Amino acid sequence: MARHSGELARKWREVSNSKKTPPEYDQNNSLLTLPRTILNAFTGQKVEGVNKQLLELVQEASRVLLLIVDSLGLNLVVKGGLSSLIKDSSYSTYLTSTVPSTTATAIASLATGEPPLLHLSLGYKMYLKEVGAIIKPLKFSPVIGGPHESLREAGVSISLNPCKTVFERLSTSGIKCYYVGPQSIGDTTYTRSFTKGATFIESISLEDTLTLALKALKKSNETLVYAYWDKLDKLSHEYGPFSKPVEYLLTGFEKVLTELLRDLRQVKNSVLIVTSDHGQISLRGGKRIFLTEVLGFLENLYMPPYGESRFLYLHVKKEKKFLEIFKTYLEPFAELYRISDILHLFAPEKKRTPENVETFLDHAGTHALIPRENNVLIYPYAKRDLEFDLKGHHGGLSPHEMLIPLIIFVNQ
Repeated sequence: MARHSGELARKWREVSNSKKTPPEYDQNNSLLTLPRTILNAFTGQKVEGVNKQLLELVQEASRVLLLIVDSLGLNLVVKGGLSSLIKDSSYSTYLTSTVPSTTATAIASLATGEPPLLHLSLGYKMYLKEVGAIIKPLKFSPVIGGPHESLREAGVSISLNPCKTVFERLSTSGIKCYYVGPQSIGDTTYTRSFTKGATFIESISLEDTLTLALKALKKSNETLVYAYWDKLDKLSHEYGPFSKPVEYLLTGFEKVLTELLRDLRQVKNSVLIVTSDHGQISLRGGKRIFLTEVLGFLENLYMPPYGESRFLYLHVKKEKKFLEIFKTYLEPFAELYRISDILHLFAPEKKRTPENVETFLDHAGTHALIPRENNVLIYPYAKRDLEFDLKGHHGGLSPHEMLIPLIIFVNQ
């Protein structure tokens, strides 16, 4: 078992020079294994995709707190972030994120234990066949603009989640489930879809999040609490993942978490699991490619591209013609794949059927355009998109985006 940051650093050195880090579904080393292992631990029912080392640590616990720190990549940990916490942990290792490596997709997998091909939450911008439009699922609004939940205000009433959540499955066994998160996401279609079966508790800060999570953990003898904190993601986008503001934030986070652990010792049979949804890559030195400037690009698509600026879905009209455009203008900056050739990124083979693959392709399109190195591909739906000035980003397949820590504290 990897128990110190030095061992995590060795793992990072093994993979950090690789250009791509795919999700490790078959090794039970993706973030999908967390909800699956928790489900097994609480119910005793055999569940596929369980991480045996994690199960050994949590199966005796009756209270589990899963803290999701948005954008806490393994790259930050190996640079010294949270070093004292890792040293004092019961177990620490790494997991792989989802594809795309983004909040809308990863949180859906953490909530359901299912890969993207099944839950169909495919990115920050996604094609929703049911309404025939490209939307922002986290905001449930059209991609071109509009206030949060404007689709709901217009009368669109659907669930964004075709799968059962881990909370629904545990609730039937009498396990109390809670989800603590920012006020801004409390009453949203996305949150309703992926927290079904849990009581959502709104928070306003890290300290508030942890206080409310601890309070919820004590409400029953058998309790699961998910807590989500997004401040690190915002600072990493604004200043870059290796910036001073991020360093200062992590220092403060470590101190607050140390206090939480002290209080958690009073809660018998409890486990704290700290992880993330994805990491971030620095965009310093990378190219920003505006796709509206690529001759013939949009004309050879059935609809504008969507997904992430680090992972784009395309509905290509004529592959041969589009391939010519790609080779002429984009090949130095990105890679082009048929979606049908990279299904393994969205689900392990044993999870794929002709029916669910067909449904997935309806949502994902025909091709994926993935930037090389730390480039970004920007399709400006609105004028504000032309002012893209983020210093850090995610969504792609680099180790910086795909590798996240798993840190566990057992209190029995």
